[in-house]
Amino acid sequence: MPPKARYKLTLKVAIVVICFTGFIINTTQLVLQFSKHQTLVSIKFTQKSYSSIPAFTVCYPTLLSMERMADKYRELRSHYNAYWKIAGNLTMTQYHNETFIANLYYKYYAKFTKKLYQMRDVPLDSLLNISIPFKPFIDLLGVKQYPIVIKVKGVRKHLNGSMEPVELTDLAPIEMVSFNEVNSCEKCFTFFSHLNKTWRPYTVRIEKITMRISVDYRWIPLTHKWKYMINFAMHSPNVLPVYLNINYFFGVPIGREVDKAYERWKTVLQPPPYETACEDYDLDGQSSAYKLRSDCLNHCFYRYWTDHCGECNLTTSYDCRQCIPVSLRLWRVDSLPGAAGMPRVCEFAQQKFSPPINPDDFTYNITASERLVKCHERLYYKHNARCEDQCASECVNRHYTLAQRAFDRTDALYSEVYIVHNQLPDQETENMPEMTFIDFMANLGGLWGMWLGFSILAAFMYPLRSVYKLGLIRSV
Repeated sequence: MPPKARYKLTLKVAIVVICFTGFIINTTQLVLQFSKHQTLVSIKFTQKSYSSIPAFTVCYPTLLSMERMADKYRELRSHYNAYWKIAGNLTMTQYHNETFIANLYYKYYAKFTKKLYQMRDVPLDSLLNISIPFKPFIDLLGVKQYPIVIKVKGVRKHLNGSMEPVELTDLAPIEMVSFNEVNSCEKCFTFFSHLNKTWRPYTVRIEKITMRISVDYRWIPLTHKWKYMINFAMHSPNVLPVYLNINYFFGVPIGREVDKAYERWKTVLQPPPYETACEDYDLDGQSSAYKLRSDCLNHCFYRYWTDHCGECNLTTSYDCRQCIPVSLRLWRVDSLPGAAGMPRVCEFAQQKFSPPINPDDFTYNITASERLVKCHERLYYKHNARCEDQCASECVNRHYTLAQRAFDRTDALYSEVYIVHNQLPDQETENMPEMTFIDFMANLGGLWGMWLGFSILAAFMYPLRSVYKLGLIRSV
């Protein structure tokens, strides 16, 4: 082979090897990038856009209703009648007399709480039957009203593009309960939740939200302390709060007017196999194991509790594997774990009552149930961390940041909260796939065209000869 031909052959082979190596390297990088399923973040800002109605969760500082307990337990009826004879004719002067209300609490309500703490192995449905109901009542001024009234005023946008002014109220809230201390249970109501199909199609540009919260004396005597223990949270309608804590809830004292301003931050994640690995929870419970992430977290926690509570090595008269321990968790009434009639609340500690008694000075017998609580506290964070990893976040969530603008004192028997949008724009953070399958194939085709095209031109000179014959180049 002449030296010139050998030189050309060597050059062609080198070009082919370089092109093939470059193609392999770039293809490997492309495959690795695609297989990582990474996402890109897109951030948009909007001013008061149309969106789903936010949900609101309101929690009372107790679970029990004295009236409902008196209906269920005959021995409490006479105590309730004596109490209501006073509370049903309460004057405004007596209402604002802290000592008078405290005496009502110590003299009558203590008997009802004592009954609760004497109960053992009580199924949750039995507790719910004596809990605070959501129904109209007659207040001390003789006005019939619901305990919580939330009105959303704005402009609704229909699917066909038409718009209409609306003022919406939810009178069928979702019920939740919390057993956060040995001597404290709480009843919560969530409004405008997407668990209620009525609110799913609504997209509203909100102008103003008003919230009115009252307390029926048929439930409890509203002490000065309890006036400051009513809380609410504003959150995405496709989620429910998991914990009852100050990081999520805001205080709404009875007899106050509160002005708050909010801004909304919407997040959109991608499901597996993308790195955000969210879960598109089906609110109807058909295509997913749980309707909500909170359901998943609570059931997961209960499952770990039943598997590990035996580690406490307690000698008790009940099975800890069929009870819910005290914690800050919120349990949705329609999604309690366990079989029918289960679970129970793990035994309350025995309490000594010697009325008159200060509820802040309750004394306890050191019982197995208290040791169970302490054992549970040691296991709580470990179980909780496991469940946080196992229950993926929602693919779409809306976070609301609230800022207090004013706080006025009134003499009313209720609280009023006024909520408007602040001057800041809403933010939407969307995680989009960095590379879809179509993008992958397009990039792969581009690599084929670039590297293999060069190698073909180097190895086979026919295309160049054709160009030469057309007179576009001088020689090949």
